[in-house]
Amino acid sequence: MVMLTVGNAVLLTGCFSYSLPKGPQNSASHDQKLADVLSTNKGNILSPADANDISLSISDVPKNYRVMKHDGKSWTYDFLYKLGEYYYYKTTSSSAFTKPYRMRTNGKSTSHSYSADPFHLRPAPSGACKFVLGECKYIEDDGDITTVTNSYQDGIWTTKREIGLRGIGTRVDMEVYDKRGFSLFSSTSYTSDPDSYSYYFREPAS
Repeated sequence: MVMLTVGNAVLLTGCFSYSLPKGPQNSASHDQKLADVLSTNKGNILSPADANDISLSISDVPKNYRVMKHDGKSWTYDFLYKLGEYYYYKTTSSSAFTKPYRMRTNGKSTSHSYSADPFHLRPAPSGACKFVLGECKYIEDDGDITTVTNSYQDGIWTTKREIGLRGIGTRVDMEVYDKRGFSLFSSTSYTSDPDSYSYYFREPAS
């Protein structure tokens, strides 16, 4: 049997299956942080009823904040300017080896770029399904069509996507937004490793 590696994954060409390394078994810390975010931001959580009415202004967008990852990495967001309907931020990683990049958002659509040119920032294809409940399809940059299923419960937006490789199962993304459409918490897990999460949360910049 021929065995190929893709990143940290091992592809067994004979049975078309990936064997993924186990991630951190951190479901307890993930669930606690999610509960903390929901509790702290009670009254400021975006629901489907609010999603179509997001409206931003210079006075109410956050000017400086930090996004933390579960492993200690962080990114600082500094507001730069407003151009058209979008608000632009400079994003600086805690890693000295990562150069700053740009983020823009209008609350409903958010995109990132490693270029300082605002016109290089275009929404990710998945943004077409961001606040759409139920089954939703979008076209990837390579022309492939991806199908996701979105749901909402108790402040949490959940997106499920089947991965077309045996052994991985379903990707599950969870997100909590404030009423302006800014992410407060996000996480990703896979049904093949259900107790392992990659998660991020927002906090004030020090």
